Amino acid sequence: MRTRELGIGIVSIVLMMSVSCQRGEKEEKVSNTPRVLAVGEVSPQTPEQDYMGTKRAAEQGDPVAQYQLAGFYMTGHGVAQDVEAALLWTQRAAENGHTDARFEMASILLDSTEPSDLKKAGEWFEACAQAYQKRANEGEPEAQRRLAWMYETGHGVVQNAERAELWATEAARRDYEAGQALETEDLYNLGVAYFQGDVIEKDLQKAGEIFTKTAEAGLSQAQYSLGLFYSNGTAFARNEETAFAWFERAAAQGHAESQFEVAQRYYYGYGAPGQDMVRAFEFFERSAKQGYVKAQLMLGMMYGKGEAPGGRDYEKAAKWLELSKDDQEFPIGKAFLGMMYMRGDGVPQDKDKGMKYIEEAAALGDPTALGVLRGLAERADKKE
Repeated sequence: MRTRELGIGIVSIVLMMSVSCQRGEKEEKVSNTPRVLAVGEVSPQTPEQDYMGTKRAAEQGDPVAQYQLAGFYMTGHGVAQDVEAALLWTQRAAENGHTDARFEMASILLDSTEPSDLKKAGEWFEACAQAYQKRANEGEPEAQRRLAWMYETGHGVVQNAERAELWATEAARRDYEAGQALETEDLYNLGVAYFQGDVIEKDLQKAGEIFTKTAEAGLSQAQYSLGLFYSNGTAFARNEETAFAWFERAAAQGHAESQFEVAQRYYYGYGAPGQDMVRAFEFFERSAKQGYVKAQLMLGMMYGKGEAPGGRDYEKAAKWLELSKDDQEFPIGKAFLGMMYMRGDGVPQDKDKGMKYIEEAAALGDPTALGVLRGLAERADKKE
């Protein structure tokens, strides 16, 4: 969620104006405001007539008209564009209880250093929270987005990351199902929510659909996720060649996990055009240098087993295995490093440290480490 972008306020008046007025602001009385047109509806009046009618209602104290008039000044609808006038009428609407105007003004007041301004911002955010909670429960996406921002930042409510995620996801879901355009990252996050099924109901088909759209839009994380879907046969028929193509596109953008996936496929020879140890090494190295632990492990193993270009290099193997030794999912790196310490390959010989690493890897179920311990036990039995 782009917190600062939501918090700026006045920039989004333009976008919010039609939404707020079409809703009719149920919590506020509207008496003299000209009828607001639906999206796409052509006004029977000229922009100047829209402006004059709204201005009359605003001057009579109607908060919805005041907020709409602020939008007219902001966009230059029927009147010369005037940001100061837009702010003035937004402030008047806020003072008359208009929720969205209060949110806009409170967001602006956050930049003030005056205690009185910050106090007013806090009061208005608290009032907005109550109104937005009601509107969010009724299914209004914009209220859900703003409530999410408030929970994320702690303005007007007690900070709560889970509620922030819940409302942001629900807003995105409603917009998506209504055919509204979402920014690429917001859309991707919705796909993740459909995949995980924690915040909204799990739907792998929708997740796959969204990952495809966002991957095609060039988002590297989406390309990686789509690659995993094709590789695992999730939502689509399993296809390692298609998975490789998406991993390759993400890897070209510097995505570390995708570089690792490309490297694996070159290393083992599936999905890629063919087995290619040089290309595998190149992609493992790119990923490892970005700190991706699994790539560091594989790079260390390639150096240790003599599969790297230039042959075996225990010192380089030790360097990369040392960085990856705490990866509990693949303890083979720690086992391999332990054996290097036992023999003194590329590191000062230290049998105690070597045995410690091997035992820790064995405790995690690593077959190599278990085999070493079993062999040592058998030799000890023979000596007895």
